[in-house]
Amino acid sequence: MRTLKGHLAKALLTLCVALIAVHAPAATIAVVLSDDSAPYQEVLSAIQSRLGSEYNLVRQSPDQFASTDTTSAARLIITVGVKAAEAVVEKSSRTPVIAALVPRDWYLHSGQSRLTADQRPATAVFLDQPFSRQLRLVREALPEASKLGVALSNAQTWQLRELQSQAKSLRLSVNEVIVGSEKRLVESLEKILPGVDLLLALPDAEVLNSGTAQTLFLTTYRYRVPVIGYSRSLTRAGALVSLFSSPDQIGRQTAEIALTALSNGVVKLPSAQFPRYYSISVNEHVARSLGLALPGETTLLKRMLEGAERD
Repeated sequence: MRTLKGHLAKALLTLCVALIAVHAPAATIAVVLSDDSAPYQEVLSAIQSRLGSEYNLVRQSPDQFASTDTTSAARLIITVGVKAAEAVVEKSSRTPVIAALVPRDWYLHSGQSRLTADQRPATAVFLDQPFSRQLRLVREALPEASKLGVALSNAQTWQLRELQSQAKSLRLSVNEVIVGSEKRLVESLEKILPGVDLLLALPDAEVLNSGTAQTLFLTTYRYRVPVIGYSRSLTRAGALVSLFSSPDQIGRQTAEIALTALSNGVVKLPSAQFPRYYSISVNEHVARSLGLALPGETTLLKRMLEGAERD
């Protein structure tokens, strides 16, 4: 009889736990998108697909976030893009924040200190790729290259020492030129292009943007200097090869950080990080025009991943 009662008690306890789990409200995550453009939507879609129904995602625009009290109910805030992160900066809160798809320069020199001003936990998934990864691509795609050129604005010169250090370890020298203004882009490029084997493009909006891209690619092509880019669109525009992380890959990494952070009672965030997942695109037309024989995209990516595992 006692055994039967014991079994019944266990069964009732299991049922109660199950009923509580069914009726327990899903944890709320506020997701703030900088705008409704496709890249931000793709990041959101990747986050949604990986978090599933266990979490209640409340999507907002920067204006909606500023005018509502979402943070009081949310256990976590995910921002996508700088504009969204800036909206969160303006609102006092201690709700932890993951700032996804933001430039490292913005986060290190502005975003991080402002996001954590109220002792709020914050981290980021950068838009940028680490120099070590970009330079490994140079070695895999252009193994004979020894002189690397880079054009950057005054605001980005803080990255030079790190780039030079990473390049030296791979027996690459760095020739840099500071671009003072868009009007002087060609003049600036012509100072270094005659003496380099390739140009490494950095996500520096003062140097490379929709208004300057054509000028940059025409100038480098005239000097027969291939460009290593940082997005698929740059490959289409004229870069020989690009290393980048897609919105889906950034979303996947962001969701993984969120899941780990929310798995405990207290939300704990890791340090800001570079993209974990990445892709490679090759412009075969540019390769043929420059007389270069590059491995295919799949081969290059495989070699890159194998090299990362060895490191």
